[in-house]
Amino acid sequence: MVPPQIGRRTFFKYLSNVYETTTIFVPNTSLSVYKSHEEWGKFTHIVPFIGAGPGDINGDGSIAINDATNLIDMLLSGDELPAYADVNGDGVVTIKDVTDLIDMLLNDGN
Repeated sequence: MVPPQIGRRTFFKYLSNVYETTTIFVPNTSLSVYKSHEEWGKFTHIVPFIGAGPGDINGDGSIAINDATNLIDMLLSGDELPAYADVNGDGVVTIKDVTDLIDMLLNDGN
């Protein structure tokens, strides 16, 4: 997949630290293309999504309560956490990602 083109007059340049503070989720198969892209590659946090995207922790194509329990298990394990576990896109994986995932479930993914 080719990343969408970013225009020369993009609003990104007007946002303070946007490249360092924003996480963009891209198709797993396009991760290297985005990271090496002249414009998209400026983003520090380019994260592959699997399945249904952010929140689909187990990659089964849907977001359900078992994704929340899997994310809790990941946090409790003490192991290094994969980038796709960053549900809210803030660049770190914490209990806030679990609560945001639960909010997504309670609001039917909206």
